[in-house]
Amino acid sequence: MQFSDVGPLQVLVVGFDADARFDGLILEELERLITRGTIRVIDLRFVTCVDDGTVVEIELDALSEDERAGFGQVIDALRGLAGQPGGAVDGGTAGLGPAQLEALIAELQPGQSLGILLFEHTWATELKAAIRGVGGRMIAQGLLTPEAAVMIGAEVAAIAEAEATIELAAAVSGAAMLDAAAVVAAAEDVKAAAAVDAIRALIAAEIVADTAATMALESLVEAELISQAAYAAAAAEVLAVAEETDRALDALAAGQGSPES
Repeated sequence: MQFSDVGPLQVLVVGFDADARFDGLILEELERLITRGTIRVIDLRFVTCVDDGTVVEIELDALSEDERAGFGQVIDALRGLAGQPGGAVDGGTAGLGPAQLEALIAELQPGQSLGILLFEHTWATELKAAIRGVGGRMIAQGLLTPEAAVMIGAEVAAIAEAEATIELAAAVSGAAMLDAAAVVAAAEDVKAAAAVDAIRALIAAEIVADTAATMALESLVEAELISQAAYAAAAAEVLAVAEETDRALDALAAGQGSPES
């Protein structure tokens, strides 16, 4: 048996707690997939931790003697290549090796079990041959379960929402700082007010970001176009507006969370 004769191999480890129901549904589904030619089971093991902490392992082998010998040669070759620099075969993915399996088994508590399934994606054999036939080769491969996709999607959405909130808050703060500084500067010095207006024009032209407004105002202070006292007064006004906004948002959230009358 050669690499080209074998579809992608996958190790699947499934955990079971003490209240799991072993009613044969899993084996029935495996039999259905095997019968349809979707997968070929190479190794199936069931490991359980009994009440006294002893680990018991049961092996369910569905291969013939010839198939077992053929797959053994392929797997031995894969192990050899995995130990060589650049020796990934058919695309690099983070594999689940013996050390990881042993660690999972060692973590079993009494009543818990693991099902370990090594199988071949036989449906992909012809696709693999077609890819090789046109000179292609697998670069990378991986699996994403729907549960993982939901978790990743929710995490990405939360991060995006947080970033948008931060950016909005920074932009509002920058704009408010400009407004407050303009009022203070107008009362203090016409030249300073013109400098603030210039910064606002740069922001409007998208040459300077809103979030850079504070830095720009600090530069005006350093250039003595706006006094430190005026800048502090502007900052205090912005802080007061921000606190008022927070109180309004808290009140709104409390109103939305209260039961309807």
